[in-house]
Amino acid sequence: MAINNNRIVIIPCLECGSELEFHIKNNVVIGGNGIIAGNIPAAICPDCIGTLLGKLPDPPGIIRLDGLSSEMARVLLESFTFILSRSEAFKFFRGLFPEIGRE
Repeated sequence: MAINNNRIVIIPCLECGSELEFHIKNNVVIGGNGIIAGNIPAAICPDCIGTLLGKLPDPPGIIRLDGLSSEMARVLLESFTFILSRSEAFKFFRGLFPEIGRE
C-alpha cells in the first residue's frame, strides 16, 4: 500500500514575511505561490523577487529551484555554499522536508 505523502507547507517570504504555501507530493515541491531560491535558501514571493535581486551578488542572483525534492535538498546541504549559513539552510530545507533529519 502506497503512503500518501501530500502536504502544504507554509513558509514566510524572506523579504516581506508574507506567508507562502508550497505543495509537496511524495517529497517533491510541485507548486506554490512563491519561489524557492536554492542558493540562499529561502522562499520568496513574486513581489519581492526584484527587490532581492538588487541585494544579491550577480552572478548568481537568485537560483530558482523548481521540483525541489528531499533528496536534492540533502545533496545541496552536503555540497553547496549558501548565502545564508549552513545552519539556516538546514533549518529552511527541514521546514519543507522533516524527513531530512538532524543537522
